[in-house]
Amino acid sequence: MEQVNDGKVFLMSKRFNKQSALDFGLYDQGNGMAVNPDDGSLWKKDQLFDFGWGAENGYYRVPMLDFPHLMDVVLLEGNDEDVFGAAAIVERQYPEELLEYCEKIILDPERVEDFEKISRVFRLDHTINRSPTRGKQYQEILSDTERWKKISDQAVRIRREHQNVLKKIRRIGVGDAVMGKKDKHRG
Repeated sequence: MEQVNDGKVFLMSKRFNKQSALDFGLYDQGNGMAVNPDDGSLWKKDQLFDFGWGAENGYYRVPMLDFPHLMDVVLLEGNDEDVFGAAAIVERQYPEELLEYCEKIILDPERVEDFEKISRVFRLDHTINRSPTRGKQYQEILSDTERWKKISDQAVRIRREHQNVLKKIRRIGVGDAVMGKKDKHRG
């Protein structure tokens, strides 16, 4: 993937260690906007990913990316600020699209690694309805919940398979696990 917007897309604190634009290396422009003095890019202040202790402070480069490009960032970027910044926006603005995306890729055996990463980033092994409920009928909410449960069940299954492979590798050694040899202790 080519770099999105010629570089970083998100700037995010870690355990609230940054708050002001200056903390992020930006110059405050007022109204939640800031500018990068190195390249003149415009950034907007936002609350980003919640790792369990509240949404982290951060900024995103303007203009905001659309859903497909945000998912590219989640899947293809190695920078945690970008990955979790994009995930925060997807969770907040595109939960229905995320559900459809997950339903699509769990059917594709060639996308197991993508689903595994999405599962880790979005914590899909936790069974919750991430879809909006406002204005929906009870049956629609129930249907969304069931769809998310199927995604969660798949995430748990893949995580367990991955853990079992790691246990086997540790138990019998990397070379034997790759070659499919039996555990020397079990015969």
